[in-house]
Amino acid sequence: AYEDEFVQHLENALLYFMKHFKKMYLGDTMITHSKIYTRMNELLQLQDQLQILNVFINKIATNLKIWAHQESIVLLTLDLFDEIASCYASAKLAAKLDSTKFMLKKHGLTNFPFLAVPGNERHRTSFYRTLCKLMFLADFTDNDFTEFMQPLQAVCAQLEMIGNPEQFRNEHVGRALIGWFRDM
Repeated sequence: AYEDEFVQHLENALLYFMKHFKKMYLGDTMITHSKIYTRMNELLQLQDQLQILNVFINKIATNLKIWAHQESIVLLTLDLFDEIASCYASAKLAAKLDSTKFMLKKHGLTNFPFLAVPGNERHRTSFYRTLCKLMFLADFTDNDFTEFMQPLQAVCAQLEMIGNPEQFRNEHVGRALIGWFRDM
């Protein structure tokens, strides 16, 4: 139990650091020729903002997978994600990354199990709001938009298959319907 609590505190500290690093070095007022980039290159072989941002986006995706039941970490992770998408410079950079494109195309329950956890309903809304910000900044084609909608269409297809209106009183079906509406 102590180790688990320690790991959660460490995770919180890392997210705090990432959020403040992003504000200082990856925002609209970013300092591009800072000594920090030289040091990051020496220690971590991260040469520029795009590589650092890629680490951040991968961390966000990983957290939403493995910390799905830890609401405080999900909240901090989504806060960092929103922080990246809310700043034009970092959002434009993030939209170019393969890791971001993966999130935009594969945002269903399989890759992001936090979406299925009761208590994360409001966080779902935040997640999809942030994805939409990034999607509109990316050079998305009609085909990309169709791919973005596929996980949402799959849930809709499952809900359409329900033949008896009484089944909508079932807790799992109701939760799926509410989640789908929040996602839309």
